[in-house]
Amino acid sequence: MPRPLYLLSLPGLSRRLLAEHEREASAYRAIIDDAEGELHSLIPAHPAIGASSQATLLSGHLPQVHGITHTPSESDRLTLSARTFWRSAKVERPELTVTAALWDPALQIDSPGWGRKSFPGHHRNGERVLTLLRETSSDVTAIRMKGIASAATNDGPRAESVSRRMARLGEIVQALFARAKERDAMLVICGEYALVESTQHVRVKAELEGKARVHCEGQVAHVWPSADASSVRKQVQQLPGVSRVYSGSERDEIGLNHPSAGELIALSDADKSFESSPGACGIPHADPLDQPALISWNLDPIGEMGALKPNVSACELAWYLKLLLIGERYRDAE
Repeated sequence: MPRPLYLLSLPGLSRRLLAEHEREASAYRAIIDDAEGELHSLIPAHPAIGASSQATLLSGHLPQVHGITHTPSESDRLTLSARTFWRSAKVERPELTVTAALWDPALQIDSPGWGRKSFPGHHRNGERVLTLLRETSSDVTAIRMKGIASAATNDGPRAESVSRRMARLGEIVQALFARAKERDAMLVICGEYALVESTQHVRVKAELEGKARVHCEGQVAHVWPSADASSVRKQVQQLPGVSRVYSGSERDEIGLNHPSAGELIALSDADKSFESSPGACGIPHADPLDQPALISWNLDPIGEMGALKPNVSACELAWYLKLLLIGERYRDAE
């Protein structure tokens, strides 16, 4: 029988934070430096932030498959149309028990009473998660805490508030590590995405006022033209800081060819961001230290796949976690 699995998503946790904040990173380093611990880089997909990135991380599919192409507003009707890795594993292991907490409401995957709206305060979330770790013994425990990314988004990736949030979340990491050792469980902590300083804010909304509806998240802008689409595309492409504009089947190249996505998809340069966020996602990452951190501990090797690679895409991670949960049944099939 496969061992229990803990997944903790800490968006904003980068390899740079682990390298440059030794004291605040002590709880994280304790896992990495353990004989069973490893540090990898996570390679996110576009969009790298919001509900879309969470759906990619948990399902192993790109947005054009799982359907969450952006973080929806109350008027949007987006539905996660792909299984999470644990629901896929339940096809083989119907008895699998799961506790999921504090993921985006659009995904509709949180266990009863554990939605983000139920416990909106950061401190209270921390207290509740510590209680969850003590009192639950599910086969899969999947938790998301966005404190690092929130500080980086509000104050900038190099702000003191980022290292403070990292240290505060270290208490959760320490408790999680202790619980994993107690249960001989497998443990994965991932940065989901990382942020670098934004050197320019691309004001696409103001530029297209009256010509298109625009939804921006980090390096991605979804554009629904109300005027001539070709002229709107040309106007967006000419904006300083815009790397490329995609339309129609071109959106396949970035996994966003879906009816809920913008008719036009604009990507900013790696160190730019749309609208006013002080943080940019930095994709493609020029410096490996700016990649999201992925920490693993006590993972079973899987058949010919073996152990996790040094660089793991968000999609690959989800499939790997599914196979870990299937365990002996997968290996027997080999």
